[in-house]
Amino acid sequence: MSKDLKKKNFRKSFFNIVKLITLLAVLIGIPAYLMFFNKSILDITGEYRHLVNYLQAHPKYSVFIYIGMEIFQVTVSVIPGQFFQMAAGSVFGVVYGLMLTVTGKIIGETIAYYMAKLLGRDGIQMFVGEKRMDRMMKAFNSEKAYVFTFVFYLIPGTPKDVLCFPAGISNMKFSAFILISTVARMPALLGSIWFGDLYMKDNFTGMISIAAICSVALVLGLIFRKQLHTLVDRIYEKIS
Repeated sequence: MSKDLKKKNFRKSFFNIVKLITLLAVLIGIPAYLMFFNKSILDITGEYRHLVNYLQAHPKYSVFIYIGMEIFQVTVSVIPGQFFQMAAGSVFGVVYGLMLTVTGKIIGETIAYYMAKLLGRDGIQMFVGEKRMDRMMKAFNSEKAYVFTFVFYLIPGTPKDVLCFPAGISNMKFSAFILISTVARMPALLGSIWFGDLYMKDNFTGMISIAAICSVALVLGLIFRKQLHTLVDRIYEKIS
């Protein structure tokens, strides 16, 4: 065996070991650390009031703490994130809260997207499962990839963050994925942040109005999903 071939095999083996260590750290190491050694983080992020109190108790660093939490929630889904946007609205207000949330989401999605490229399909499959992985890859590599991504991120309640990993090993370009996912999730983010702002101000009429609008939008989205697909297709054809 030539020296060049030995070096090539060594580099390949070394890279595979690095990928395995990274995968184990993300899949097992970080969740285990949070569960057994720093459970307070899960307690804080799992309750709206705890999260608001924690951010208000650290005013100098609250912006960085919140962005860090958003990044961590996207890349390590063990952290519950259902109260994040609502807390952002309560602490930072609608406009600033939306800016911070979008910043955290974009950074988190960027890390997850390129982490997927590092780990490869076999590694990501351990995150999402083989069957779900096959469905996602089929959708991402199809002609309807942009439509699928837009609709998935638009509908409230779908597990959006897990989609970053399959996107990273698909044929979809990074710039297209970030743009589509950010625009599509904006209505849901705005609604949650605005709801948190109104809750902090005891504006229950406004809260009921937002909840009603979101519910109607969700129902209409499900009813007219085919028409929505067609509309996104037309927009894509015009800009492509």
